[in-house]
Amino acid sequence: MIFTGGGARRRTSPAPRMRSPAYQRLYAEN
Repeated sequence: MIFTGGGARRRTSPAPRMRSPAYQRLYAEN
């Protein structure tokens, strides 16, 4: 389970959330 950059975006959405809260912001912005 490795999610980094856009790779995780297209792979799975809930994954980045668990990874770091910062990802959630990127998600909301995008």
